[in-house]
Amino acid sequence: MITKLATASMNVVYDKQANLIKYLSFIDEAADQGAELLVLPEQSLQGYLPSMTQLDLTHYWHQYDSAETVPGGAAVSAITEKAAERNIYIVFGMTEKDADIDYKL
Repeated sequence: MITKLATASMNVVYDKQANLIKYLSFIDEAADQGAELLVLPEQSLQGYLPSMTQLDLTHYWHQYDSAETVPGGAAVSAITEKAAERNIYIVFGMTEKDADIDYKL
């Protein structure tokens, strides 16, 4: 059995909604081309940290404020619903919030 795989390279921004819109478009495009699996970039839902050695607190707060639980987060739900609708599996990167410990990412 052969699985058709799609990958996407994207210009990730510090705007989760804008990145989500791109995700949903990529899901449609991959499904339209017969892909069964779409792999999106690491940490691409919220945006990458600009530096791993110098943590600006505004970057931390962006990650904290835009993190979601899995399952149940609004963007996670939108992605899984679109994937189910288009019959495709999705691999994507995001900042996840612990469901039981609010401050734990």
